[in-house]
Amino acid sequence: TKLSGIKALCLATGASSCSKVLESPWASIGPVPLAAIGLLAYFGIFSLSLTKDADKNILWWLCFGMSLVSLVLMAVLTLKLHLPCTYCAASAFISACLLLVMETGKRRAERLESRRAVLAFSGLVALAALRGATIADAKVSVNIDTWNELTQRYKPEHPPVLSDSSEAETALARHLSTIGAACYTAWWCPHCQEQRENFGKQAVDIAPFVQCSTLSRRPIELCTEKDLDGYPTWIIGGKKFGGARELRSLAELSNFTEYPLEDLPIRDPKNFEYIWGPDDSEDSNQNS
Repeated sequence: TKLSGIKALCLATGASSCSKVLESPWASIGPVPLAAIGLLAYFGIFSLSLTKDADKNILWWLCFGMSLVSLVLMAVLTLKLHLPCTYCAASAFISACLLLVMETGKRRAERLESRRAVLAFSGLVALAALRGATIADAKVSVNIDTWNELTQRYKPEHPPVLSDSSEAETALARHLSTIGAACYTAWWCPHCQEQRENFGKQAVDIAPFVQCSTLSRRPIELCTEKDLDGYPTWIIGGKKFGGARELRSLAELSNFTEYPLEDLPIRDPKNFEYIWGPDDSEDSNQNS
């Protein structure tokens, strides 16, 4: 995401398009990610709710503002991006619930009935959140079909990696294996395939990847013992790092010094088109 710089995890249900949403131009205001603004808003509500003399009006307007922004973002998901996002929808649904709780609590304290317009607005935001979580991913449906075909062909192993490895990428893979690091993956997870593609086909056989999923998509015992939240998950030096990571990040986390970071460039998005489909930003540039 723009807030963490890390790709989203693949959960037990499989592929997610949250990464594309959270990395889109709509995910920030200037250099500030909306995720960071949302976290600050939640922190403000939490802090004020614990204050005895907190102004309920401020809390109400904060909840209303979050719900209004959430409704706009759900409209962007549905009408502009045409992409589902579970994380975004969950945040919108929570905002709607907070507004509902604040409205009923505030009006009860004032011995007044809750305003129907506010209740209806909360319901609208909640419905928009459900829509944002379940909208059909029309833009990448063809590539999802292609990805499913690949996974069905090679399961329970990963599809082959297509790009070539540099000497630095191969050295990093060897270094990670030598220090006892491990990357836990699942054959059906596109984020895992992206992580593998980052290494290239020569280095991926050396890198310490552990395929965790059975044919029925259940974790094997070795991975269950690691208490993983999702795939891919790196364990380096006894610490867990969730999500696909750029090789430069892995080099820093593992104290890799054999090659400078500049020798581990970020791969061209075209290398991942067989996983995610054509890059949206490139299409926009061609159409402008």
